Amino acid sequence: MASPYVIAYVAIGLLGLIYLALLHFLFERLASHHSSTWQTLGSPQFFSNLQLGTLGKVIRFVARGEYRLLQDATLNLLCVSAAVLLAVCIVGSFCLQFVFYRGGGRFPAA
Repeated sequence: MASPYVIAYVAIGLLGLIYLALLHFLFERLASHHSSTWQTLGSPQFFSNLQLGTLGKVIRFVARGEYRLLQDATLNLLCVSAAVLLAVCIVGSFCLQFVFYRGGGRFPAA
């Protein structure tokens, strides 16, 4: 049987992939329905033209809640979901790393 820690890491990895998919849909929604905002953010396109500065603009756009000004229910859902999922992935990863390093660089026996 697989260790609960391995299962937890796989689960966080899958959540991370879902987060990336949400970002893709977020960028597509901005490009198709809010092109001026999309251009202001640096025209983010996932995997083909995503630069660090552009990603910072998108993160600020979501973190500051600027998406609410566009009054788009689908965009709101994508932004909130992406923000929550990113927080879950970060907190989960830190918790697992804490357990790992507290155990002297190995996971405790389950």
